[in-house]
Amino acid sequence: MMNGKRYFADFFVYFVLLFLFWIILASRLDFQTIFTGVIISSALVFFNRHLIAGAGKILKMSIKKFFYLFVFLYVLLVDIFKANFDIAILVLSPKLPISPSVTTLKTPIKNDFLKSLLSNAITLTPGTVTLLLEGDTITVHCLTDKAKSGLENWKVHRVISSLEGE
Repeated sequence: MMNGKRYFADFFVYFVLLFLFWIILASRLDFQTIFTGVIISSALVFFNRHLIAGAGKILKMSIKKFFYLFVFLYVLLVDIFKANFDIAILVLSPKLPISPSVTTLKTPIKNDFLKSLLSNAITLTPGTVTLLLEGDTITVHCLTDKAKSGLENWKVHRVISSLEGE
């Protein structure tokens, strides 16, 4: 259980991050925009308090994990970029050489947050969609055999696994 000061600090940090995100997305900076941002940020923090309260347990950030987080983002963006080209070539091909299939992926990751992160990364990558995450098994729909074979030794999976380690 978290002490009161730490609990409040977590809520405050999330509130500030959400509010700053709101301000960045806002097209203007006036009283109405700021007031709306405060209300929406407060509501998001309130309705997600059960997630925020356990956030400290999810990833205790060390410098190594912070580095792996940036590696994860870089590798994911590169893979999304490459997959976009693969899908564009596939769609523009007159033969439309798709081979849709459903496959399962076993993961050694134990942390629920990191398993969700992996599932969402799979879905973000064009040509794959996560259908089910149950226990240590992720069921994925793949548009091509290349996407299916790429899941087995995916670098993003290894980077997320390293986030759990230590």
